[in-house]
Amino acid sequence: VAGCHATGVPVNEIPVREALRREPLLNPRISRAFEVRDGSADSFLAAHVNAEDAMRHGAQVRTYHVVKALVREGDRVTGAVCENMRTGEDVHIHTSYIINAAGAWAGKIAELAGLKVTVVPGKGTMVAMNHRVLNTVVNRCKPPADGDIIVPIRTVAVIGTTDVHVPDPDVFGIEAWEVERMLNEGEQLVPGISRARVLRAWAGVRPLYKDQDVTDDRDISRTYKLPDHAARDGVEGMLSIGGGKW
Repeated sequence: VAGCHATGVPVNEIPVREALRREPLLNPRISRAFEVRDGSADSFLAAHVNAEDAMRHGAQVRTYHVVKALVREGDRVTGAVCENMRTGEDVHIHTSYIINAAGAWAGKIAELAGLKVTVVPGKGTMVAMNHRVLNTVVNRCKPPADGDIIVPIRTVAVIGTTDVHVPDPDVFGIEAWEVERMLNEGEQLVPGISRARVLRAWAGVRPLYKDQDVTDDRDISRTYKLPDHAARDGVEGMLSIGGGKW
């Protein structure tokens, strides 16, 4: 609560009885309940909407293209070379400015321009259950840990998430223990949820931008980071963006 007040996040403690009235399937053993402004978004739909809006404003969206090189002329990045993965053809793109928003791959893209962006890839696994057991997003009030949130999305409930360091954001899988842990932790919030049917499990890799000396990935800030390479590195024409909520 003190942290919410310190950061300007509105928070209101509500009686446990009221919390259970709103969400009857919550664990009746909860001791306190707090209400904050929260919500959820369909991340898959959001990606499509962003792409469609960009195209309406004149952008080109090149799927199945991988960045092979960045073109640097002195202290300025002036373009990129991409490979069409379907045809093998190289595509040369000339630009006045590059925004490196490559997520967990942002560090690799920066290296192509001789720049350093330290990204710690943190895999998060989520599990979707076949019942929407809640109508509001519910978090456990504890330090960040695996399985501390249930998010209702349309007709399902999503339990999340793990945080596992992976060396390569292109190579990772979903382990059985991760799914089991999500189900076990979900039980702490909504008893009986693990007996529902698991529809699917999936994972994504957070682009955690590391500019702190920490040993645990969960201690890395999830906030957005915008390294300005002109100000930081003396290289014009490129900006990087990273953060756990990318």
